[in-house]
Amino acid sequence: KTNLDGTNRQTVLAGTGNEDTNTTNLMASRDWQYLALESSRVHPNQPELYLINTTANNQLTPIDTSNASYNLIGWIGDILIYSITRNNTLQWQPASQILKSYNAATGRLTVLDQTAGQGTDVANYAQTTFGSIDIVNNGVVYTTDWNGSDVSQLSGLNDSLYSIQPDGTGKQDIHDFPVPANLAYPGYYVSAQPYAPQSLYVQVPDNTGANYTYYSYTNGTLSSVNI
Repeated sequence: KTNLDGTNRQTVLAGTGNEDTNTTNLMASRDWQYLALESSRVHPNQPELYLINTTANNQLTPIDTSNASYNLIGWIGDILIYSITRNNTLQWQPASQILKSYNAATGRLTVLDQTAGQGTDVANYAQTTFGSIDIVNNGVVYTTDWNGSDVSQLSGLNDSLYSIQPDGTGKQDIHDFPVPANLAYPGYYVSAQPYAPQSLYVQVPDNTGANYTYYSYTNGTLSSVNI
């Protein structure tokens, strides 16, 4: 850390030699009290997630040491939102990806949601993945998408748009998007993108993936929109 004029430079946390540029990320809470640090400090090529408390002598606390890759979403007050993709799960197994929150003030780690999986092997499976994950009105809004070994595995399934509070309460299925018949490929992906403060556009493909239907999500309501 350093003053804004470059004086009083100090080392907050010394490296261990295992760090990797591609898996080192730092994300500050909006009041700068807490820093989420993703870094491979213990094992090369295997990041862990840590908390640095800037008001407690830059105390370092492990948040998550799962054998996984990490995706830092953002902070809601003192609560960090992030997801992991586990390294040792198979396509048909559940919880390949897990959406989590960490309350830096209390040290509480909460599983908000996890992906689904079904089937028996690489030739016979279907799984969900998290698509877009956004913070909207101090809640988490995210999509889940189905893919599988072939299009027949996706018959009768739905992609979905969900919302949940950062403490894990109040989960809502905002809308389901049925996987269309005669898909051109064995995957159906709904995506969301912020377009204004606290508002998302949701893009829903047809069975070919070449044409799209659009929705606007704002003030807790999903409505059709022309783009």
